[in-house]
Amino acid sequence: MENASKNKVFGKYEIIDQLAVGGMGQIYLARQHDTYGIDRLVILKSLFPEMARDKECVKMFLDEARIASNLNHPNIVSIYEIGAWEGNYFLAMEYIRGEPLSHLVKRSLEQGAPVPVSFVISIVHDSCAALAYAHKATNIAGEALDLVHRDISPQNIMLSDTGILKVVDFGIARAANRYTQTYAGQIKGKITYMSPEQLRGAELDGRSDQHALGTVLWELIAGQTILKNDMSTTDVLDWKLNNSLPRLSGQREDIPIQIDSIIAKMTANDPEKRYQTTLEAKDALKELLVAYPELSSEKLGAWVTELAGERIKKRHAKIAARTADFESIGEEKTPEPQAPLTLNPTPAASAAAAEPEPKRTKKTGQTPLLLGVFLLVTAITAGMLYLSAPKTEKPSPIEPAAEAVVKTALLSIETEPGNATIYIDGINLGQSPMNKLTLPANNDIDVSIRLEKHKERSMKIKLQAGEHRSMQIGLEPSQERSVDAAEEPIKVPVLKASETRKERAKQKAKQKARTKKRKSSSPPAAKPQAAQEEGFGFLSLKSTPWTQVYIDGADYGLTPLYKKQLRTGIHQIEMRNPQQGIIHKQQITIRKDKNLKLDLKL
Repeated sequence: MENASKNKVFGKYEIIDQLAVGGMGQIYLARQHDTYGIDRLVILKSLFPEMARDKECVKMFLDEARIASNLNHPNIVSIYEIGAWEGNYFLAMEYIRGEPLSHLVKRSLEQGAPVPVSFVISIVHDSCAALAYAHKATNIAGEALDLVHRDISPQNIMLSDTGILKVVDFGIARAANRYTQTYAGQIKGKITYMSPEQLRGAELDGRSDQHALGTVLWELIAGQTILKNDMSTTDVLDWKLNNSLPRLSGQREDIPIQIDSIIAKMTANDPEKRYQTTLEAKDALKELLVAYPELSSEKLGAWVTELAGERIKKRHAKIAARTADFESIGEEKTPEPQAPLTLNPTPAASAAAAEPEPKRTKKTGQTPLLLGVFLLVTAITAGMLYLSAPKTEKPSPIEPAAEAVVKTALLSIETEPGNATIYIDGINLGQSPMNKLTLPANNDIDVSIRLEKHKERSMKIKLQAGEHRSMQIGLEPSQERSVDAAEEPIKVPVLKASETRKERAKQKAKQKARTKKRKSSSPPAAKPQAAQEEGFGFLSLKSTPWTQVYIDGADYGLTPLYKKQLRTGIHQIEMRNPQQGIIHKQQITIRKDKNLKLDLKL
C-alpha cells in the first residue's frame, strides 16, 4: 500500500480487517473516509468470484439488495451502497458496535446463566417488528415488494452495547441459496431454522421467516439447540417435517405459561396454522412484556457489555491502531470531485466503472521533478511502514461463522399414479410429487415408493454434490391374491329335514376327515428364537406430547431421541411429562446394528 488511495477498495473504503468468509463471499471491516467529511466504519460484503461469474446469481443479488437498501427501520441494519468495482460486486452496510446473538447466547451459557426471559421476549419482539415492516414494505409506486429474509437465525440478529437490535442480511439469502444449492452443492448448518415449506423448495412468504424466529425463541428459552450432535441431515429433515417443538413451561420458573402457545403457533408445520402476519406474533409478545416494566434498552446493553465488553474493546483498540496507520500515510488531497462509483449489475459495465477518469492537472515544467520526488518519498515511507509494522494476529471476527457445512444434492420425484408415499432411508417424507428435496451427497440412499393396491418400488441411488436429479416412477397394480385350495373354507352342508340319520353321520365323518387333513398340511411351529447376539443397537424415540426419557433408570433427556446407542437385549424405558401427569413404562428389545423406531401418542 503506497499511499492512501492504494489502501482503498471499491473506490472509497479503507480495509481494516477481514472478519469472516460467509455463505456468499468475504466479509470485511472497513472505514469510509473522504475529503468531504464522511468518516465512519462499515461492513463490506463481496461476492465470491464463482458467484460473480453467474449472471443470474449477480442479478438476484443486486435486485434484492437494492430492494433491501430501501428499507428504513430502527431494527434493520442499513445498507449504504450496492455496486461493482473492478469486476467485484459488493454491499456496504452499517457497522454495529456489538455482537451477534449467537455469540452472546454461547457466552451466557458458558457462564452457567440462561438468557433472562425478559431479554428473550424483547429480542424476539423487536425482531418481529423488523420482519413485520419488511414483509409489508412497498416500492415508491406503492406496490408490495413481497420481501422474505429466508435466513433468520441467531447469527443474523445483532445486539449493540447500547441495547439496540438489528436484523442483518436482508435481501441476499435468495442469491446465496441459488449458489449453494446449484453450484457448490453445499448448505450451511442452518436448516434447523428453515420452515418445512422452505425445506421442500416451495414458494415462501413472511410466515416462513416467522417459523424461523419461533425456533430461535424456543432455543433461547430452552438454552439448547434443536440439533443434536448425532443427528444426520436426513434425521434433521425428518424431524423438521414431522415434529413439533416440546413445551417449555415448567422447565424454568420464570417462563410465562403463554410462551408455549406462542411458540407452537409461530412454528406450526402448516403455514395456515401460524400467525398470518408477523405483526400478530409481535402483538402477542408485546402482551407478555407488560409483566417486565423495568426492562429497558440500557439494561439489555449492559447485558451485552457484561458478556462481550472486552471483546468489543479489543476490536476497537485494533481499529484505532489501524486507523492511525492510515493517518500516518496521509490522506490524499483531491482538489476536484472524484467520479462517482457506477452501480451497474453487468460485468462489462462494472469493469468500465472501475476505470477512473483522468485527472486534469496544470501543465508546468516542474511536473517530472515533482513526480520523481513524490515517488521517492512514497517508496521510502512504504518501506519503513512495512519493516516497523508489528506482526499481530488478526482481530477476532464479529461473527465466527463456525457452521457445519454438508455436501448435498437435490432430488425431485413424480409418480404415476400420484399421491404415492415416499420413503427415504425408511423415513416417511410425504406424498408425491416431491420437489427439490435436499439430501446428503455421495451416500447410498434407499428410496421406496408405496401406494395402496400397487406394487412397492424400491431402489438405491447415490447423488453427486450439486446434482438435481428428477425421477419419474411408474407403479404397477398389485395382483389380487387367490385363495389357495388348501385354505378354502370348509362348507358345512345344510341338511334337509328328509335326510336320514345315516346320511347326517356320513356328512359329519367327511367333515371331520377334511379338518384333520387341513391341520396336517399346516406349516410346522416356528422354532424358538436364538439368543440375542451381543453388541449394540440404536433407539429412536418420538412422543406426543414431549416427555423426559429414562432408560434402565438413566436420564436420556427430552424426546425426540435419535439413534441412541444401547446394548442389545431387553431394556425398560420410562417416559414422564409432569405438566400433563403422564408416566408411561414400556419394555423394548434392542437388536444388533438395528435402529428401533418408536413414535408414541401418550
